[in-house]
Amino acid sequence: MSEEPEPLKPLRAPLPENSRGYGWDDRYEEIVNIFPHEPLEKYLRNGFHPVTLGDRFYDGRYTVRHKLGFGGNATVWLARDSRENQWVALKIKQAKAFSVDIEQDPEIKAMKLLEHKYTTHGSTKSRCFSRLLNYFQHVGPNGTHTCLVTELLGPSIEQMIRVFDAMIPWDDPDYQEVETFRPDTILRSSRQLLEAVETLRLWGIVHGGMESHASFVFRSKPSY
Repeated sequence: MSEEPEPLKPLRAPLPENSRGYGWDDRYEEIVNIFPHEPLEKYLRNGFHPVTLGDRFYDGRYTVRHKLGFGGNATVWLARDSRENQWVALKIKQAKAFSVDIEQDPEIKAMKLLEHKYTTHGSTKSRCFSRLLNYFQHVGPNGTHTCLVTELLGPSIEQMIRVFDAMIPWDDPDYQEVETFRPDTILRSSRQLLEAVETLRLWGIVHGGMESHASFVFRSKPSY
């Protein structure tokens, strides 16, 4: 007779009796482990655009090869740019965020402003934002979607912390060697984040969401 598998235990402590409660997904700190995708019910009119690996965009220039992630308003894909022969990140927004004049899209306006400030101020510091390479509109079954093409970045700080965390055998009481970021790496990363905030302030821009999941590492160009 085979043993039944142990049920997944909640990672958070039960709520106090006077609490109003929460949903089943709120019982887990790492919600991405049990809900690793965007809400599928948003694949409807004015919602997300259905994407399949191998799909082509912008007259065949960008070919989707892998999924990078998602947010509340868009999905992000690894794509190959056949014209420039390079890897890029393709962000496809929900159709409800569509602007008749794509130049008025808030995110595009912000990224173009950042690029303008960076080039005109002759900054000697490293770039603190991703480069907007292209943007266009794509018509799909759920509506017209604004698409942004940016340079491909490395993992987020949150993802890197997760990798180190997963390497630690928490169930081994004798484990001593803890793999984590080196102190100089932490200090260098912290300094770069502060410099980025200061640069934006000098340009008259306020960043409202400096979080680990939204802070990415710039990567070297791959050799393939």
